[in-house]
Amino acid sequence: MFDSTTKKPLVSIVIQTYNQKEYLEQAILSCLSQNYNNIEILVADDCSTDGTDIMMNKYKDMHNIRYIQSEVNLGAGGNTKDLLYNKVDSKYALILNHDDYLLNDDFISLAVERFSSNPNLSFVWANCKVLYEKSGETRDTDFDIKEVSKGEDYFLGYESPSYPHVTGILTTVFDVEKLRDSGFGNEKTKSQDTFIHLNLMLQGDVGFISDVAATYRVHSQSLSFNMPLDHDKTTLEEFKNLKTKAMRYKNIDVTKLDIWLSNRVFSYVFWRFTTLWNQNNKKESLKLLMEIADDYPEAYEKILNSI
Repeated sequence: MFDSTTKKPLVSIVIQTYNQKEYLEQAILSCLSQNYNNIEILVADDCSTDGTDIMMNKYKDMHNIRYIQSEVNLGAGGNTKDLLYNKVDSKYALILNHDDYLLNDDFISLAVERFSSNPNLSFVWANCKVLYEKSGETRDTDFDIKEVSKGEDYFLGYESPSYPHVTGILTTVFDVEKLRDSGFGNEKTKSQDTFIHLNLMLQGDVGFISDVAATYRVHSQSLSFNMPLDHDKTTLEEFKNLKTKAMRYKNIDVTKLDIWLSNRVFSYVFWRFTTLWNQNNKKESLKLLMEIADDYPEAYEKILNSI
């Protein structure tokens, strides 16, 4: 877990992949460019059929790259969960999708320094570049917040100016022990990135690096545009479960948590409503909106006033 010469903790970069070998190689090369000298790269191939295995042959002699092929297709969430519970033996880890890639060669080094200075951190995240594949346009997230925030404060204030939405997991370095303790991967939802971060805010504090650390690629195959409709209901249920967890284990005031839950429902449903509407799936977008009218009237009214 530690480099015997430098005493630096091992950092695992987990790259989940399925039939995207061209994107995958860019992701691998970006990880190899990191200047932190105790990194392992785990490429988790979820039964690709596009020659990913042939492409990976060029890396077979590199001691810090492990190519792991699933015997059955586990899906992106199951693939990552299997690795982080059963294959990773490091102090810290970063999860990278095969179509994302790192930009700042210092990122891992900076993240480990932040952990070393603040032992109670559960994760460290950074700004990112968003690349719209179809148009080629890019934009940088430009968050400017404290280097360290109390986890409970970030949890309750999530998606406010001082505690902004964490953009995916591509710029997040996790404390592996805290990630496992949080129950990572057990939620019945496709919106796992959000729940990873929220659960970890209940495990410890949040570190931030202002640098633009990685590129998040948006394309037609992105989950943002292909969220299964049947997962909307389970996602809302998971928010309720997380409220119960926060009340039980952190003893957070129920009034604060009621406000938190309403805000989470508003944010998620508003995003899904506009996405479905813009995809000309108006019937499903209206159906989703009506489903929250009775249980979350404030979120419902807020969405009506926003469209």
